[in-house]
Amino acid sequence: MKNLMSKSAITKVQAAVIAVIIIIVGVVAGIMIIFYQPGAKEIEIKLGVIYPLTGPMAPLGNEQFFGTKAAIEIINERGGVLGKYPIHYVVADAKSDPTVAASEAERLITVEGVQCIVGHYSSAICMAVSEVCEQYGVVDWSNGEVADVITQRGYKWILRPQTPAGAFGMLAGEFTYNVICPKLGVQPSELKVAILYEDGPYGTSCAASNRKFAEEYGFQVVIDEGYSHTATDLSSLILKVKDANPDVIWMTSYVSDAILFLKQAKELGLKCKAFIGHGGGHGVPATAEAIGDDINYIFNIDPGVSPAAINWEASTPEARELTELFIARYRAVFNRDPLTHAGMGFAHMMPLLTDILPRAIEKYGEVTPETIRKAAEETDIPDGAIPCATHGCKFQEGVGVNWTSPWGVTYNGGQNIRARTVMYQWFNRTLYCVYPEKYALKEPVVPLPPESPYAAP
Repeated sequence: MKNLMSKSAITKVQAAVIAVIIIIVGVVAGIMIIFYQPGAKEIEIKLGVIYPLTGPMAPLGNEQFFGTKAAIEIINERGGVLGKYPIHYVVADAKSDPTVAASEAERLITVEGVQCIVGHYSSAICMAVSEVCEQYGVVDWSNGEVADVITQRGYKWILRPQTPAGAFGMLAGEFTYNVICPKLGVQPSELKVAILYEDGPYGTSCAASNRKFAEEYGFQVVIDEGYSHTATDLSSLILKVKDANPDVIWMTSYVSDAILFLKQAKELGLKCKAFIGHGGGHGVPATAEAIGDDINYIFNIDPGVSPAAINWEASTPEARELTELFIARYRAVFNRDPLTHAGMGFAHMMPLLTDILPRAIEKYGEVTPETIRKAAEETDIPDGAIPCATHGCKFQEGVGVNWTSPWGVTYNGGQNIRARTVMYQWFNRTLYCVYPEKYALKEPVVPLPPESPYAAP
């Protein structure tokens, strides 16, 4: 009897243990079913960031990189995309060299496994990176480059929220016609214009649009000439311009050549009544620091993305809040206000981080190049709803579907059709929007006042 009782007791213990094991297995299985159902995918977001952080393009490359990095960090501080998916990113230095940029893009795709590459400031760098992205089927989010050809190739994987070069030329013509001619008291047919440009994709695109609108408005083009942005002496070009005696100069430059031209123009006595730069070197602190007060009263065309230089009353409360947050972050690091290129890096990341990636996750269930592209095709952000941006974001209908812009240039893949430019002018070494009136903080000064070394008598 004793032995039977002992065996019975052991059996009960075993039964209890087995019951506990069954419960544990059931719970674990339930968890597995919930979180690892067939077809469920882990959400990971990994971006490759390419900018020229060293070399001659570095001043603007680093400005845009700061804005891009700040955008990612602000979203991550809020928990990531949709408040719960952190953004991982890998940074690569293009070293101001398109060949290096292409090599780095391939590394980011094949070794780091990024789903999207963002950047790249320079049109030449973007051309190289986008070729690699097209080859591997990875999204190239083009933050800051303007050459028209970038979105004229029918590429599937390029997405450009930025304003194309044609818009720069259109605004130069429109502003000259609507503002400069009346302030000078001359008819458009009496106005003499110089078109000067660096001879890469960026400069040639802007110059082509300059020519179109010079003809449309009836201005006299007295000189039309390109040059290499790596030139170390622009005196012969300046002397040609001086001989042509233009009333208005339209110029497209990077930083080093903009500084060189303005310094040598002062030395050689080049005079005009208005000077309009087309982004690049004419809208950044590096140029103002290099030439000092000589920058004052020079105009600059850029996208409406200069955080501290624009009247943001027309933007949404959410966009204004993020704009102010970015301004404070930039000031804390640099002890000055951010200008167009830092704002470009910040503003143009926001549609990707707050609209496209959330849609890829919620609607398509994963983040891949394909779901990013699909989600981008459905983006419909109105003007004023992007922080640091006067424009909105809506990409043209699809790859190979032509969109003819208001400036008469046709694009056939990946172009934001709501991107806009505005006119800025330098006052006390600080940029302010002066046109259109909706976003202006100051009245444009025309002609150049006597204190400018470039002012015509």
